[in-house]
Amino acid sequence: MSVKRQHGYLAVLICMLGMVFLAGCEKKQSAAETGEAKGPPKLAFHKPRNFGLAVERIREIHKSLVGEEEMAAPISYTVVEVNHAHPGGSPHVHYELIDLETETPADGAVTHSISIDAFTELNDVVKWLPNIASDSDMGPKEWKQVKEAADQLTAQLEKLTGENSAAKRKNYQTEAESFDKAIGKLEALAKPNAAAIL
Repeated sequence: MSVKRQHGYLAVLICMLGMVFLAGCEKKQSAAETGEAKGPPKLAFHKPRNFGLAVERIREIHKSLVGEEEMAAPISYTVVEVNHAHPGGSPHVHYELIDLETETPADGAVTHSISIDAFTELNDVVKWLPNIASDSDMGPKEWKQVKEAADQLTAQLEKLTGENSAAKRKNYQTEAESFDKAIGKLEALAKPNAAAIL
């Protein structure tokens, strides 16, 4: 085989590899440019509106976990993904609640079904407590006590293990007294602020 022909094959091979590489790059860029999302991030549609409601919800979940009845079904809702691509700006995505029984998503709209079990909700509400409390008329001393109680509950919740919700519930029940005391502290702090935050 002549050197000229070898160079020709080599040139064709380099061109083909270059086209494959460029096509791969282009695909990655277009996904980024359109702001396509694989799934929604952590959403906060189940975040209580104020400190009093947050503490009430924590107590409700606690009662359901230590009681004899079946655990409550997970909270379920649907969100629609809204993409914004501004000329010259970065695309971004946000999510809006949608009731599929009364509303119809726009053609091509991406919807996501969200399900939040009792332990996920409890973890979320506890972690949001200091932020929710900061929006009340609570003083710095009381806010610090909320933060301490929330940190204590978070640490306890993080220690819970179990392959499923039933196993986690059993472990929660063994620590029920400790959870109950921490929630009691939060309830005492919520009462003086009830009028201000409702």
